[in-house]
Amino acid sequence: MMPEFQENYDVQPADVLEKEEKDPHVIPPYSVLIFLDKHDGNSEAGNDDRILDGKESQCDEDKTQETVASKGPVNDLPKLEEFIPQEYFPEILFVHDPDDLTLYSEGSFPKSARSDDTIPVRYKCIYPTEGSLIFENKDEKPPEEIGDIDSLKENATRTAHLHLSAQSNIGQGNHSLVYRTALSLPPPLRARGPTGQVTVAAKLMKSCDRDCRRMLEREAWIYDQFPRHLMEDWSGYNYLPGFRCPTPVDAVVPKFYAYYVPEDEKLYPQRSAILLLEECGVPIEPEEMYIPERIQCNSQFLRLHWAGFLQNSVAARNILVQPGPLALPPRYRSLSYPRFRIIDFGRGEERLDWFDKRTRRSSTTADDDGAERERLWERWEKKEDDEQRLVKKTLKMDLSCYSKKT
Repeated sequence: MMPEFQENYDVQPADVLEKEEKDPHVIPPYSVLIFLDKHDGNSEAGNDDRILDGKESQCDEDKTQETVASKGPVNDLPKLEEFIPQEYFPEILFVHDPDDLTLYSEGSFPKSARSDDTIPVRYKCIYPTEGSLIFENKDEKPPEEIGDIDSLKENATRTAHLHLSAQSNIGQGNHSLVYRTALSLPPPLRARGPTGQVTVAAKLMKSCDRDCRRMLEREAWIYDQFPRHLMEDWSGYNYLPGFRCPTPVDAVVPKFYAYYVPEDEKLYPQRSAILLLEECGVPIEPEEMYIPERIQCNSQFLRLHWAGFLQNSVAARNILVQPGPLALPPRYRSLSYPRFRIIDFGRGEERLDWFDKRTRRSSTTADDDGAERERLWERWEKKEDDEQRLVKKTLKMDLSCYSKKT
C-alpha cells in the first residue's frame, strides 16, 4: 500500500482533497468472463495487457507466490472476481464430489448412501434471493459477447457444475472447511481459457453437528443482506476520524456467489450445504504490516459497522490479503498494492434483524417503546465499540506514532 501514500504521510487536508476529487465510481475487477455462442468454440478473447493510471504494476514474484501458494490441480484456472449476471445466475448446481467431501463420517454409511464418482449430486440455490442487493447494479457492464447468444438467454433452468477435490483445501476453522474449486457456469457464460472454468472458494460444514449447519446458514443469510457496495472497489479515498492517512475505498468482504443445499435432502440428510464465495488471498500477519495497511483494515470494519453489521469473530485469520490492484490482470498485481477482505460471518449480526428480534420479545407499552429502543441502541453501539477495540488489538495498532512499522 505504500505507493498509494507519501512515505511521511504528509497528505493534503481532507477539505482540499474533497474539492479536487472526482465523483466516486466502481472500479471493476479484471474480467475473465465472456458470452460464448454455442456454435463458437473460441474461448480466447480480449487483451490482458491493460494498465492502471498509465503505470504498469510489476508483480512482486516472491510474495505473490507465497500469497497464492500451490494447493491443488485447479491453480491454473482463473479466479472469478466479478459478479455473475442475474439473468444467468445458476439455480441448480451439480456437485462432482469424488472424495465425498460433502458427505459426513466417512466409512459409516452403506455403499448405497455414498456418492458415485460419475454421478454428481444435484443442489438447489437458497441464496441469493431474487431481491438480493448484489443484483442491484443495473448499469454494470456485461461480459464480452462472442457470437449470437439470443437463443441461449431463454434457458429455462440455469445449471452450473462444481468440482470438489480434497487436494485443494485452502482453509479450515472450528466449524467449516474451505476448498478452491472449479466452477463451470451456465451457458453462454464461460471463462477465457481452454476449459472455460473459473475457481471459487467453497465453504462446507465440518460435520453434521447442528451448530455447524446453523453457522453456515447464518453466514449465507448475512452475505445475502450485504449491500453490493461492500463487495466492490471504489475510486477515491476515505478520511477516518482521528487518522491523517486517507484509506482506499476497496471492497470490505468477498463477493457472494451462492448458497446451495441438496435438492433431495431426504436422500442426502447428512450432506453439507455449500457456500460459494470469491477467493481473496491468505490471512494477514499484523506484525508485518505497515501502519497505513492496519488503518485500511480498521477502516473496513468501520464501514462494516456503518452498513449495520457486526462480524463477531475478529481474528487475524479472518482478514485476508491478496495482491492488487484487481483491475489489472493477475500477472501484473503486487503485494505493494494489497487488497484486504473480512471473512467468516457465521456469528455475524445485522442491525435491523438484531433490533427486530429484541423488540418482538418485549411486551412494553407504547410509552415505554422509545426508552426501550434507546437502550437497544446503546447496547448495539457498545457492541460496535467492543469490536473496534478488538480490531485494533488484533491489528497491533500503535496510533501514537506514524513510523513505517511498529
